[in-house]
Amino acid sequence: MSSDGAKNDGQEQRWLATAVSQANVPALACALVQLTGDRRWIEGRYVPSRVRGLDDNDSGGLPEDVQNEVRRAATEAIAAWYDGRPPALPNPPDSLLLEMMSVSLGEQVPPSYAPMIRRDLELPPVPAATPTEPVPSGSAPPGVCALIIGAGISGLCAAVELAKAGVPYVILERRHELGGVWFDNRYPGAACDVPSHLYSFSFAPFDWSRFFAGSREIHSYLNRVADDFGIRDHIRFGMQVTGARYNETLNQWEVDLVTASGDPETLRASLLFSCVGAFNKPRVPKVPGLERFLGPSVHTARYPDAGLDLAGRHVVLVGNGASAMQVAPAIAHGVASLTIVQRSPQWVAPFPKFGRSIPEALRRFLLEVPLYRLWYRLRLSWAFNDKLYEALTLDPSWNGEGR
Repeated sequence: MSSDGAKNDGQEQRWLATAVSQANVPALACALVQLTGDRRWIEGRYVPSRVRGLDDNDSGGLPEDVQNEVRRAATEAIAAWYDGRPPALPNPPDSLLLEMMSVSLGEQVPPSYAPMIRRDLELPPVPAATPTEPVPSGSAPPGVCALIIGAGISGLCAAVELAKAGVPYVILERRHELGGVWFDNRYPGAACDVPSHLYSFSFAPFDWSRFFAGSREIHSYLNRVADDFGIRDHIRFGMQVTGARYNETLNQWEVDLVTASGDPETLRASLLFSCVGAFNKPRVPKVPGLERFLGPSVHTARYPDAGLDLAGRHVVLVGNGASAMQVAPAIAHGVASLTIVQRSPQWVAPFPKFGRSIPEALRRFLLEVPLYRLWYRLRLSWAFNDKLYEALTLDPSWNGEGR
């Protein structure tokens, strides 16, 4: 962690106290254990309640006086860290990490998650407990190169990792801009239903303005990643891949494409990464007579850049998936009528922070105090990802059917 950029004068103390007052108490408690070496912050009266649904459980379900005690202690410990005091536990053992994670969530996290917790907290491995992963040498064997199809989130991540391993690469992107689904998605209310600090690369934190970012902010973030990691110069835009096959004689992939000018081309590479995604290609229902409909008809994945004037119009929304659940509230108050056609009920869960802006002080805190940000992000990863997986795979009554 770095303490650059902040001084412990009165103004900074007021800013820090404001930020901590808006922070997540269970994540603060975990940071406190590492900063002070005192495990009492995850014991007794400080043990938070179990996380319910997809809530952050910012208060930890604790009485207000206990919350305030945690916040005061966190303010003091983080101020000391800003002044140069190193964490008392810079590299906790796996057993303590598991305990901290379990207590902060109010449920038992399996021991198999220890390596992930350690990795997500950017801690070095413990040789006796955690097998070390192969470290890329930074240079690839002569002649090895890669082609990546798609410059969306997966394509950009593959590019970063290939560069880290010293593998030359080229990204083939069919559009004139990067971002994949987040370039295409610009319909009313378009946003991500995964928290911003989780729906971002662990190696590229960002100053998110909302707890659940909108599509334009996510697209800006991906552009920032491409620029910061020097990816943009490796992208060939307007390249429509039409086929790929492996040439066993040459031990290479052969990729057929059509260039932006309409010319056919074949490229070869040792490695091929398909990062085409699955959510930005429209699937328009075959509605009898749709071709005779005189009004505008659009798919959310192809919403016009200039938007549509829906004021006073009668709108039919076909489907009730994630996109529909964003579009409907965004347009409902401005249209004459809104009819939603659904085939089956949708699985939904309330997101208490959806649509809410992140307070300015907390935005700065998340950027400047990585120990807190990493614990906050780690807790989100359990609620939005692995908690659901564990519930299915560890349920003894589940026979594996219905995947």
